[in-house]
Amino acid sequence: MGKYKLERVEVEISAIREDALPRILVRLKLYGDLEKGNAKCYICDKKLTLGTIGAIAKINGKYVLICSNLSCIVEANILANRSRT
Repeated sequence: MGKYKLERVEVEISAIREDALPRILVRLKLYGDLEKGNAKCYICDKKLTLGTIGAIAKINGKYVLICSNLSCIVEANILANRSRT
C-alpha cells in the first residue's frame, strides 16, 4: 500500500438564497454566459445551468462558477485561497 499525506483544508462557505442567485450573478457579470448556455465549471469544464452551480469563487481577481461536485468546490477553494496571498 502506498503512503498518503492528508492535508487539512479550511473552507469558508457563504450561503446564497436560491431566489437571490440570478441577481447576484448579474451583478458579478456571470449571468449572461449562463443564460446563453456558455457557462462552465472553472475546474472541470462541465456545462452549468442555474440549478447546477455549486459555488462562486474569486480566483486571481476574477469571479468564476464552480459545479456542485465536491472535489471541484474544494479545488476552487484552494485556488481562491492561494490567489489571495
